[in-house]
Amino acid sequence: MKERFTDIVDGIFVFLLAVCSLQCLVSSFEININLPIMAICIAMFTFVFALVTVYEKNTQKYLNSLGVIFIVYLVMVFLSRGIIFEQLKYAVNTVLGVYSRYMIVPKSIGEVSKNIDSATVFFVALSLPVCGLLTVFRMRLRKVLPVTIISIVILLPCFILINTLPSLLPLLTVLTILFTMYVSSVPHRTNSDYTGVVSSVVAVLMSVLIVAVSILNPVDEYQRKQWQDDLLEFTEFRLFKQNNATLSGNVNKELDLSEIGPLEKTKTKVMTITSPHAGRVYLKGVAYANYENNKWSILTDEQIENFPDGVKGAIITESYDLSEATMKIQTVNKEGVIYTPYFMTSVPKSGMNQYDILISNYKEKINYEVDYKPFWVDEYFPTVDDMVGYDIGNYSFVYNRNQNFINYKRYVYENYCKLPEAVKTEILEYAESVKKEILYFTDKNDFADISIEEKVEYISGYVKNSASYSLDTPKVPQDKDISLWFLKESETGYCTHFATATAVMLRALGVPTRYVTGYCVYANDEAPTEVTSDDAHAWIEYFDNDTGWVPIESTPRDFDMLNDVGDSTKPTEEEETEPVTEPTEPTEPPTEKPTDSPKVIPYESGADKLVKVLIAILNVLVVVAITVLAFIITVLIRRAIVLHLRRRSFAEGDCNTRVRCLYRYLMKTAKHSYVPIPEEVKSIAEKARFSNAKLSDDELDAVLSFTISREKQLITGVSKIKRLYFKYILVLA
Repeated sequence: MKERFTDIVDGIFVFLLAVCSLQCLVSSFEININLPIMAICIAMFTFVFALVTVYEKNTQKYLNSLGVIFIVYLVMVFLSRGIIFEQLKYAVNTVLGVYSRYMIVPKSIGEVSKNIDSATVFFVALSLPVCGLLTVFRMRLRKVLPVTIISIVILLPCFILINTLPSLLPLLTVLTILFTMYVSSVPHRTNSDYTGVVSSVVAVLMSVLIVAVSILNPVDEYQRKQWQDDLLEFTEFRLFKQNNATLSGNVNKELDLSEIGPLEKTKTKVMTITSPHAGRVYLKGVAYANYENNKWSILTDEQIENFPDGVKGAIITESYDLSEATMKIQTVNKEGVIYTPYFMTSVPKSGMNQYDILISNYKEKINYEVDYKPFWVDEYFPTVDDMVGYDIGNYSFVYNRNQNFINYKRYVYENYCKLPEAVKTEILEYAESVKKEILYFTDKNDFADISIEEKVEYISGYVKNSASYSLDTPKVPQDKDISLWFLKESETGYCTHFATATAVMLRALGVPTRYVTGYCVYANDEAPTEVTSDDAHAWIEYFDNDTGWVPIESTPRDFDMLNDVGDSTKPTEEEETEPVTEPTEPTEPPTEKPTDSPKVIPYESGADKLVKVLIAILNVLVVVAITVLAFIITVLIRRAIVLHLRRRSFAEGDCNTRVRCLYRYLMKTAKHSYVPIPEEVKSIAEKARFSNAKLSDDELDAVLSFTISREKQLITGVSKIKRLYFKYILVLA
C-alpha cells in the first residue's frame, strides 16, 4: 500500500512538472493554447507511462512497451503533420516576435494560415515525449538530475535573453516539485516505503515557504539582473550582427526633413502621463545619429556592429542628489518605443535598451512606468553656464568614468561628428563670423581654447536668435541643405529647423550631437495630463566629455526655458501650442506668470533616507533569513531521513543483509577517512555479498564495531567546518 502511494505521488509530480513547465513557456511568450485540453492529454499520457513503469518489471519488456507507445505516437504525428507543422510555425513566429525586439533574428519563418491562432495540438504532441522522459527518470530509474535538466531546458528561454516572466503559479509549482524531489532522493533510491509520505510533507512545507517569499517579493517587482543584460549584450554584439531589426516596425528609423513644410493643428491624443510634479516635461523617444541629404537616421548596421560592449546607451547620463520619482505613461496605441523623461535611472521592466537609440517597447505595452530623477518644477534645460559643475537647486550630474565610458566616448567622436563634406565646408565658412563673436565674448585668442560648454552655449543662442518661430515655415527648396537654407535664407522655422541647424553647426565645430524626437508637455501635479500630437517636439543632445549626453534647447519662444522658469501650469486654450503634425510643438506660453507658487517636491531628509535604507536592508535580511531557514530545515529533514534509513538497515534483516548495508556505508566513507578497512572486515563483507553461507553474530559484531568506530573517527580531530560538512551535508556521521 505504501509503495502504491509512492507511485501515485510520483505520478502526480510528473504530471505537474510536464503541465507547469510547458505552461511557463507558453505564458512567457504569450502563445495561445487551450490549457484544459493540454492538461487532460498530459494526464492521460502520464497515466499510461506510469502503468507500464509500475507493472512491467522486466527491463526488456518495458523497453518494448515504450517502443510500441512511441511508434503509435509517430504514426499519429504523421497523420496530423499538417496541423502540427502549421501550429509549430505559429508558436515559433510568436517566440521570434518577442526575440526580435531584443536582438537581430528573423521575425517569422513563414506564412501561417489565418485560421491558426493556437498551438494546442503542437504542445500536446510535444508533451508526450516530455511525459515519457520524466516518467522513466523519476519512476523507473529514480534519478533527480535528468528530471531537473529537462525542466530547466524548458524554462531556460523564459529567463536568459529576454525580459519575460512566466505565470507565477506554474513557476512556483515547478520549483517546489524539483526541491521536493531533491530532499526525498535518498529514500526514493532505496525504495523506502516512506518515500511518498516524505515527498508529500516536504512539498507542503515548500509550498508554504515559497508563498511566503513571493508575498515579500511580489512578482510585479521583478527586475532583470545584470548578468541577463550582459549575456544579452554578448549575444547581440557577437552573434547577431546583421541589421537593426531589433527596432519595432512603427519606429521611424529615418526622418526626411525635405518633406516637412507648414504644420497644421490636429490635437490627436497620443498618450496620458501622470507626473509626480508639475511643470514642463520632456519625453524622449528616438535619438538620431546620422545626417545626410536632409535626412536624420539612426545608427547604421556598421555602426551597430562597432558599438562598444558593456555600454548602457540609454542611461549614459546619470543624475544624483534628487529624489527619485516614477512617471506613469499610458499610450493610446501600441508604440515601438518607450518614452522616458529626463533623467531616467533604469530601463523600465517592460522595455529593452537598444544601443543608444531608444528604449524598445518589446511587449508593445500601452501602460508602463519610468523611474527617473525629475527636474524641479522651476527647472529647465539649463544653459551651459549652469551645466558646468552645475549645482543649481542641489542638482548635479555624475558619470562613472570607467573603461566602458572611455570606449563609448571614442565611439561618439567617431560617429556623432559626421557631416557631408560639402555641408561641413559651407557651414564652417558661414560660422567664421560666429567664431569671432565667441572669441570676443570669451576673451580667448584661439578657438581651440573654447570649451565644449561654451561652444554649445553660444551656438545654440546664435541659432535661437537667427529666425522667428513659426509653424508656417515652407519646405526647404529642392537641392538645398535644410540647415544652411534655414541659417542663410529662411526667416522662420520651428523645432526641426532650430534643432537641425544647431546640431549641424556644432558638429562642424567638433562637438558630438544627436537629434532627438519626442514630446514636450506641461504636466499637472500628480494628476493625469493628456499629451497630443500638438505636443510633439525635437531637440538635441550634445556629448559632454565628463557627463555624457546632455539635452539642450535651441528653439526660441515658448521653448525658451530661461524665460519660463516657475511656469508649472499647462497653457489654457488661448495659450496652447500652435498646431503641428510631424513633428509638432506646444504653443506660446502665457505672457504672465501664474500667481500661485509652483509646488516643489522637497528633498528627502536624512532621516527619511535612513528609514528607506533600513527598510530596504530589512527586506533583504528577511528574504535572506527565510532562504537560510529553508536551507537549514531542508538539511535537517534530509539528515533525519538518511540517518533513520541507515540505522534501520543496520538493525533489521539477517546478518548477511545487515553486513552488506554496513559495508556499503564503509565504502562511502572510505575516501574521507585515514583509517583503512581491515582485511577481516573486507573478507566478511565479501562472504556476505558473494557466498550463500550465513554469517554468524560474531562476524556481524566485528563489522558493526568497526563501522561505529569509523563513524566516530570521521568527526574527531577535524575542523568545525569539516565536521559540519560530514554531519549535515554528506550525512556520514
